[in-house]
Order: sequence, then C-alpha cells, then structure tokens
Amino acid sequence: MNLDGTDATSVLAWDAAHWLVADVDELLGALDREATRMERVRRALRWRWHPDRNLDADAQTVFVSIERLFSEASVKLSDGYARGHPGRLPALELRGAHGQHYRFRHRFEFSTGDARGYCGEHRIAYVYPAGAGAIVGAFEHRVANLPFADAPMRAAMAAVLPGGCRRFAAPEGEVVVLAKPRDFVPLPVVVHMMQRPWRAQDVAWIVSSLLNLCCYLDYAGLGHQAVLPGNCLISPSGHGVLLAGGWGYASPVGDPLTALPSASAALAPPSYLLKREVSGHLDRYLLRALALDLLVEAGSTGIDGPTGRHVPAPMYEFLQLPPATTAAADYTRWQQALWQSFGERRFTPFALSVDDVYAQASTVY
Repeated sequence: MNLDGTDATSVLAWDAAHWLVADVDELLGALDREATRMERVRRALRWRWHPDRNLDADAQTVFVSIERLFSEASVKLSDGYARGHPGRLPALELRGAHGQHYRFRHRFEFSTGDARGYCGEHRIAYVYPAGAGAIVGAFEHRVANLPFADAPMRAAMAAVLPGGCRRFAAPEGEVVVLAKPRDFVPLPVVVHMMQRPWRAQDVAWIVSSLLNLCCYLDYAGLGHQAVLPGNCLISPSGHGVLLAGGWGYASPVGDPLTALPSASAALAPPSYLLKREVSGHLDRYLLRALALDLLVEAGSTGIDGPTGRHVPAPMYEFLQLPPATTAAADYTRWQQALWQSFGERRFTPFALSVDDVYAQASTVY
C-alpha cells in the first residue's frame, strides 16, 4: 500500500481507514501533484493575460513574464524541488506482514538507542527491532489511553504529548507512526547542529518543559522510564518539549519493572534497578542526565561545576541533587533555582529556527 493522498491537505490512507492530515512534501505523489497544480495555474494566467484577449497596455509584458517564470519553475520541479526543498526526500520503505507497501518520506533519520527514528514535518516514525511487538503494542495502547481530568487539560497537554498513533509489523521491524506539529524537531538533530556546551538558558527551558511533563506523569500515575534525547522533540521557537517516543516502556507506578531501554538502565541509580519497581523518580534522574549532557563540551566526561563560566551555581546544584519525592516538589525546587540563577523570567530566543533545522534535511544522525 502506498502512503499517498490527493492534494496538499489530503487525508493519508492507512490500510482501509483515513487517518491523518499529511504535508504534501512527505507524500509519495507530491511532485506529480505539484506539476499538475502548477500547470492548472499557468493555463489560467495565460488565458487571463493573453494579448489577444486582454487589452491592458502591459498585457504582452505580463504574458512573457508568466511564460518565463513557469518555465523556470518547471525545470526546478523536474529536478525534484518541492516547496523550496531541493530533491526528493528520502523514503522509508517497508512491507507489511500482509504484503502492504508503506512509504514514508522523512527529513531526518536518527537513533533513539533501541529504535531508529524517521522524522518528517508532520509525522515521526520509530522502527523497533523485529520481535519488539510487545513494546510497540504497549506504546500504542499507552498513547491511546493517556488520562486527562477534563477537556481543557487535554488541550493544554496536546502540544507536548504524542497523538495520532498507528503501528504495524514489517520484516524490518515493528513500526509506530505519530502525528506531530511542524515546529517540533528531534533533539538529537539539534544537538548535532549546535555546538556544545549549550547556553544555560536554553537548557533551562528544556528542563522546565520536561519537569512539567513529569508532573503530568505523576498525575497519570505513570513512570515513562525513557526520558532520553532520541525520544524528545523540541520547539526552538516555542521553547517546549514533546515527549514523542519511548511510551512502550511507560508503566503504572508501583508495577514490577519488566523492561527498560538500555540507555535508561545505564543511567538509572543502582537502587532503582535493585528495587525493580516502576517509579517516577527515574524520569527525573534521566532528565537531569539529559540536561547535564547538553551543558558539557562534546567528548567531555564532566561539567565545570558551580564555578564554571556558563552554568549558574543554583542550576548546577539542582541538576546534581537527587529528585524530590514528587514531581511537583521537584518543580517547585526548580523554580527557585531558576530565580536564583537568572532572576526575573524573560524569553531568550534560541540560536536556531525550525526552518534552520529543516534546511539540514535528508541527514542521518
């Protein structure tokens, strides 16, 4: 089966069901449809400005310009341009268990540690190894059943939690595909583009966003257990974090610990592994590790500490201390550390825009 649609705002067919609004750049027939649409516009403009029909004194000049511009556009399109992006985007091609053909055009390929990520502008796919059906099944179930107190809470959390989840099995592995806002891009991609260490202010909004998500997880009674860079999408303009991946490891707090990503197991405190019980504490250990990693130079084994040039002492001390008993208590402590580190809250623009990130399309990380 081809993942294809009929126009720029078409609905993506997923098996027999209509599923997800998809961007034309990510669809299989995008360039052909762009050519058809362009020719339709060209004919309309030719008809309107043809000198034999239009008596305007400038009609001949406009008509010649139309022909020149559309000729140039046609050459670019035939070379593979779509909406200003050079070349056809790379495609993830998979065969479903029942012979379906899936093709997903993406801008970035990256690793989460236990899966491969493929990110487009409006969708992201995670491909887990064959045999990980239980993890992917749990991923789909968990995302479909995230609890909310009411509609306003659901709306408030919609931008930072995954949605539109679908899964299927292929010989290459177990696949889960999610809808996402265009403004959110994979953290590993941005890390690759940005020289480390990052500014403390940039790391601070990532910590704030992740702690807010941890408060939601406490409300939901869940331990995510995979708060890792490859599972996080960040919004450079909105200063938010969407926890997109890793939901196959999320389990109710207090349940027996049955599975962890290898990276989480490596970063977890020994007491957590010995207790073998799901807890929200691990998520807040992992976000601290993520933040500290962004604050060190690439290849370094440690941070300067409170005397370092770019990390205020209160922020550093918070990241070094163990998590509080609850996410809410941790968040309160973090707000105090922010005030002591930076003073009154103010917006500091990120060094990259989302368009800067997408300009690096077709890259493997």
